[in-house]
Amino acid sequence: MGKDKKTNINEILPEEPIPLKKTTQKKPIPLWVRIVSTVAVTMAVLYLVVAIPMPYLFLAPGEVIPASDIITLQGGTKKTPGGIYITTVIIEKADVILYLHHFFDPDSTLIPLKERKYNNESGEKTGSKSGAVFRLFAAKTQDEGQFPQIPKQVRDDGFTSVSLKQNSTHLKYKDYFHPLPNRCADMQGGESEEETLESIYRAKLFALRTMGYDIPLEFRGAQIIRFMSDSASRKILQVGDIIVKIDEVKVDHRKNLIDYTDGQKLEEREFLVTYIRNGREETARVPLQRDFRGKASIGVYVQTYTLKSSLPEKIEIRKGNFVGSSAGLAMYLEIIRQWEKEDILGGKKVAVSGTLGESGDVQPVVGIEYKVRGAEKAGCEYFICAEENYKKAKETAVSVKVLPVKDISDAMRVLKDLK
Repeated sequence: MGKDKKTNINEILPEEPIPLKKTTQKKPIPLWVRIVSTVAVTMAVLYLVVAIPMPYLFLAPGEVIPASDIITLQGGTKKTPGGIYITTVIIEKADVILYLHHFFDPDSTLIPLKERKYNNESGEKTGSKSGAVFRLFAAKTQDEGQFPQIPKQVRDDGFTSVSLKQNSTHLKYKDYFHPLPNRCADMQGGESEEETLESIYRAKLFALRTMGYDIPLEFRGAQIIRFMSDSASRKILQVGDIIVKIDEVKVDHRKNLIDYTDGQKLEEREFLVTYIRNGREETARVPLQRDFRGKASIGVYVQTYTLKSSLPEKIEIRKGNFVGSSAGLAMYLEIIRQWEKEDILGGKKVAVSGTLGESGDVQPVVGIEYKVRGAEKAGCEYFICAEENYKKAKETAVSVKVLPVKDISDAMRVLKDLK
């Protein structure tokens, strides 16, 4: 056997030693840089979470507002305990936060956004929304009127109030038809400022007439409150314009306008529209357009314009944290409650939702189920609504007693029966 060959260590080691690498100590990142970076990353993440669009519309009970907080009758009494409460609905295009919130809030609903436009003739009984959801309300980038179709179970006739108390980054219900700038306030989501102001005026007007004041109730045209989607008339007319004549037909009431256009053939033609803008009478030719019912129209939603008489300076109504017309009945009842010497509620907490019609009738609102749930959370004992909303409200109610009414006289009778 051969011997192992011995290895010479000089053959392994390099002729010259390998120099050691010098280690340099990194300078610590300044504290202010770390703080700024952390804040910037956090803000970027939060922005992305809010900005990521979700294909859903978010609906939930909104704020329940004591009517006495926004109404003061000179010489009246704000009676306690109990009170009249205004109910609202939150309607927003969902972002990631609202989407996740829905799974922890059994009273909220997510409705898939669809391609269909949400159209409804204001005040017409077409199974549409009221004036606070939807205007009911979606994304700010959409044109006014570009709202998705709301499923039947969410929609009712009339108007509602939309809650703007929440942080509405996408829309605020000027009725679900109007995407509004980001600010806090009421869905009926959606509705226009004109509808809110008209609602306040009618509440004052009918209250003063109930008190015995001889104030005339005169209708002077059809006021534009918003436009249908893809309406050519939006380039000619404006929200707030009061239509007083179409072709040779005088328009005193919204019904005059609708009846006339409904009777026209669907053909390519123009209407000669006379309207009042900023106190001046103007005329314009407006193209005929097919509406969502398949009828001829001029592509606008209107409300009857009531001639504004000079009312006694004794009722102050601050515009609350809402927009829409569904607070009309609640405001009327609160004025009368402050006017009456005795408390007509008997100390009860009564939630109210209903639009005041031109003659004192109570019209239905959209999102009634959310309003009922909001009233129950606020501890209300009764819920007054239009007769058309009664069935849905009754099905939703757990603890409140739902009381349907048809007009302001009926509402007063119901209130006095609570004692």
